[in-house]
Amino acid sequence: MPYEWLDELPLQPGPPDLRMGLRNADLDQWLLFDDRSRAELALKADLLEHHDDVVLLQPGHEAAAGELLAEVERFVGAPASGSDGPAALRASALLATEDQCLMADSGDGWRLVGGSLLFGNQWTLADKLGGTLTEIHAPTEGYEELLAAKVQTFFDNLRVGRVVARRNWFIHDRPDYHQPVAQAMAAIAEPDRVAGLFLRSERETLRRLPRSGAVVFTIKTQIAPLPEVRRRRGVATALADYLATASPRALRGKDAEDRDRALVAYLRAAA
Repeated sequence: MPYEWLDELPLQPGPPDLRMGLRNADLDQWLLFDDRSRAELALKADLLEHHDDVVLLQPGHEAAAGELLAEVERFVGAPASGSDGPAALRASALLATEDQCLMADSGDGWRLVGGSLLFGNQWTLADKLGGTLTEIHAPTEGYEELLAAKVQTFFDNLRVGRVVARRNWFIHDRPDYHQPVAQAMAAIAEPDRVAGLFLRSERETLRRLPRSGAVVFTIKTQIAPLPEVRRRRGVATALADYLATASPRALRGKDAEDRDRALVAYLRAAA
């Protein structure tokens, strides 16, 4: 059924405003395919054709890129190509709907060393390539205070063979998958106007590659119109409760600031 993923939204109220929210996932659920996958893969192919900066790799990590491709090929049942380097990242991007980023332990912390990012949510690989975990998350209010140490420890201890997943969500004005530039979200006071908004969610997974030791961070972007959210009464009620009690920082993090009251009224009117 379309939009089943809405039932997975993390809607527990704070504090804290930020949580890792990790849960173990079966290996056969590392990457997901659904009713939107064919269209999303076609969109990725088009973006790869017209954008040079959506696949990047720092020198010295060619083998990790090839290892990632081999794991994706094995997962989807594609023949092993033996490619490595940027070509491997491009090939891997076209086999799964997830964006795929590589993190490597550089000796002074985990750094983003490459990947494919076609459905970036207001960021680009070029912006953050080479950055540490803290630098990558710098725009996230409260990250250093609430999560930085926990995330660093998790990366250090993630063992081969384990897959973990988490999910986030945002309230957006547009349903575009490719949103590389930060956007100001419109303030909305009237409940009937939020029916034209969209809930954007990212299912993220983390998995360590056995040979290189790099950690693969995958991002599956899923988008639903707000009326689809309101049709699920339990989800609509939980989302309204979250927004009604969220701190200003949490609302900013969800792109819901200055529209939260209208969203709550709209969601609580669910039939």
